[in-house]
Amino acid sequence: VSLLLESVGLTMDKVMRCAAGIHEGRNQLGQCFGAEEILKATPQNELMRATLPIGFLARRVAPELQLARLSEGDEKLEELWVEGMVKEVQSLVKTCGLARWKSQAEEVEESLRRVLSYMWRALPRARQCCQERVYSTGKVLKEIGPDQRHEVEEKALVQFPFYPEEGIIYARSPSINSPVPVL
Repeated sequence: VSLLLESVGLTMDKVMRCAAGIHEGRNQLGQCFGAEEILKATPQNELMRATLPIGFLARRVAPELQLARLSEGDEKLEELWVEGMVKEVQSLVKTCGLARWKSQAEEVEESLRRVLSYMWRALPRARQCCQERVYSTGKVLKEIGPDQRHEVEEKALVQFPFYPEEGIIYARSPSINSPVPVL
């Protein structure tokens, strides 16, 4: 499970970078110092690479969540998960010594809540996407041959928009080949 979550970018550091980027934006040179602080701290803090507690893992941050209730779309469940995640991130910020985040904590956490709510609401769409484009019985894959399936399967979840459009650039991996700096 954690390998799959990490491979599609559902890790703590990416959520934090997305929130910092949405809050701070980029300067004239394309830099976002909040997202860069998190990016630079990640290699020294393994906890930041932890996968997001989604599905049955959600109970780690919100013990009140029951597995059977996660798919109901209840706003109360979303709120429990989001607030549990905010507490988890606050703990990471303290542990990792993220000074920039700490200095703007209230404002950045508002962006964090927005990102987390977006992600919570994207999960049913991701499940549907997976059923249609990853499972061989899905609508898309059952119409094409086995040799062509791999390419569709491979890209299906990697390209799924788990992050809000305005913050996706901060959650992506940095690239020196990009014509515009990624962070």
